This record gives sequence, C-alpha cells and structure tokens, in this order.
Amino acid sequence: MDEVELAIHINSRTVGKRPVTAWARTKDALLVCHPIVDETDAWTITHRPTGLRIDPSRALSKKEALALIDVYAPLADWAAVKDDLELRAAAREAVEHAYEQFSFVEE
Repeated sequence: MDEVELAIHINSRTVGKRPVTAWARTKDALLVCHPIVDETDAWTITHRPTGLRIDPSRALSKKEALALIDVYAPLADWAAVKDDLELRAAAREAVEHAYEQFSFVEE
C-alpha cells in the first residue's frame, strides 16, 4: 500500500511539543505512525487530531505500524476515546485483540 509523509507535532515527556515526520495512508488520515521520540527504531500510532497514542505500550517497526493503521482505524471513535475512560478501556481491549489476531507478512 502507498504511504504519505506528513509533518505533525507531538508532545514528548522529555522534550515537550516538537515536530516529527509521520506517515499515513492518505494526507487526510486520522491515524498516523511516527518514530517514538525517545527510542531508536521504534514506532507508534497516533490519532492525529487529538494526539492520542493508540497502542502506547507497544513499540513497532515502521512496516508493522503502517499495516496496523488500517487494522486499528475502524475499531473506535478515536476522538471520543481521548476523554472517556470507559471508551478508552474498550478501545484498548479491541486494539489488544486486533494485535493478537494480526499476522504481519514481510514483503
């Protein structure tokens, strides 16, 4: 699948708000993947409008993160999840289940 490079801002616990380069399927995508600021070769998936990390406990490769964007996108209303603890818990459970079912195939 194709990928689009985007510039976004994220909040890092160690350096505050900073720009990073992210990748998504389309320029209007709500979920993007980007390197984790304080780690080498580790990627995460973030909901672009809210800055919510979708799977904060898991570090991924870029290929895994790009593939999982498509898996995670339909699992929840990610904008609503940010401020609702019950929805967040349900979304995390759905993400965990989806990750366990996910089969990453090397190209």
